[in-house]
Amino acid sequence: MSANSMPVRFACCAGLLLTVILSGCASTSSKYPTSFKTRLSDAGLKHFELRIAGLNYRPEQRPNNNARQSATSVSKQHKKNRKTMIKAAEELIEQNQFCRDGFWVLDFDIDVRGHFLRGECNEQATAEDRSQFPDTIRLW
Repeated sequence: MSANSMPVRFACCAGLLLTVILSGCASTSSKYPTSFKTRLSDAGLKHFELRIAGLNYRPEQRPNNNARQSATSVSKQHKKNRKTMIKAAEELIEQNQFCRDGFWVLDFDIDVRGHFLRGECNEQATAEDRSQFPDTIRLW
């Protein structure tokens, strides 16, 4: 092995290691296909719906060997998925500035299209909000 090939190998290994580290730090929202929709009511309420397809849990896929143990596992996974969804919503809202003063969760569930979380911003919609965020939720 020549002395000139060592720096090249080191650079390749360092680049690969950096890629692995950064991909581990990537946001939840970038790991899964997401959909973020908004609704601004006539009364000024700001609603949003976040959908994430591909989280690890679907109720019909759980084995039912022991009902009590299965219920506990489902409950733990539900809480974990809820936390994941809230984190994803916080990240997206920080990026798009839909909610300036935070939000509260209205609903979290799973349907045929994946996990979804619905929330409401803590502040009222402004004229700027109405021009920046169109109503993209068909059914609320």
